[in-house]
Amino acid sequence: MSTLELYRELWRRLPLVRFMVVRSRRSAVSATVLKSGWNLLNPLAQMLVYYFLVEIIFARGSNYGVSAAVLIFVGIVHFQFLSAVLVGACGAMRSNRSLLLQTPVPPTVFVATVVGESLLTLLQSMVVAVGLMIALGVEPSMNLFAYPLLLLVLVGAAWSVGIALAVLGLLLADLREILTVMLRFLLYISPVLYPLAIVPEGFETLYLLNPLAVWFGCLQWSLYGLAPPPAWSIVVATCGCLMLLPITHLVHLRLARPVTRLL
Repeated sequence: MSTLELYRELWRRLPLVRFMVVRSRRSAVSATVLKSGWNLLNPLAQMLVYYFLVEIIFARGSNYGVSAAVLIFVGIVHFQFLSAVLVGACGAMRSNRSLLLQTPVPPTVFVATVVGESLLTLLQSMVVAVGLMIALGVEPSMNLFAYPLLLLVLVGAAWSVGIALAVLGLLLADLREILTVMLRFLLYISPVLYPLAIVPEGFETLYLLNPLAVWFGCLQWSLYGLAPPPAWSIVVATCGCLMLLPITHLVHLRLARPVTRLL
C-alpha cells in the first residue's frame, strides 16, 4: 500500500472514525462520576500546582507580560493533547484487537480516532482558557491569526508520529512506558510551563534544537505577543518535521501488515 492509498482508505473510513470518536466519548462520560468535566479538571489541577511553583516559589512568570496561570494552563492542555495522541497510539492496535481480526480495518482508523478524541478535548479546554484570559485581563495578541496554523502543525506532527507508534507498539512491549518517561522529560525542556524568554542565553542554541520548544515558543508569540524563537530555529524545526513525515509513514507502511500477525 502506498501513502496515497493509505489516505484514500482512511478517507473512505471517515464515518467509522467519527462513530468511534463519538462512542468513545460517550462511554468515557458514562464511566466516570465527574463525567466529561474530568478532562478539564485535570489540566486545571495541574495548572494550580505549577502556578504555585512558577509564580509563588520561583516568582518568574509575572515578569514577561502574561499571567502565569494562563500561560501554564494553555501550555498544559496542548502538551496533554500531544501526550494523549502518542500514548494512545501506542496501544491503539492492541486495544482494538478483536475488530482488527474480524474486519479489514486499516490501523490508521484507530490512530485517527485517538487524534479526533484528543483534539475535541483540547478545543474544550481552550474554551476554558479563553474564559481564564478574560477573567485575568489577558488581552489576545495581534499574532492570534497564526494559532490555527500552529494547531494544524501540532495535529499533523502528532498524527505522523502516532501512526508509526501504533505499529511499533506491537513490537516493543515497553514502548508506552518508555514514551511516558520521554514525554515527562520533554515537558520540562520545552517552554510549556514558563516563557521561552527565561532560558539562559548560554543554553538557548542547544535548547532550541528541540522542535517542541520552538513550537511552544511560537505558541506564546501567537497568543500573548511574547518574543518569538529565532528564525534559524524555526527553519531547523520545520526541516526536521518535514524529514520526519516520510520516515514515520515509511515505518507504518512497512510494518503495518506484518505486525498485525502478532495480535
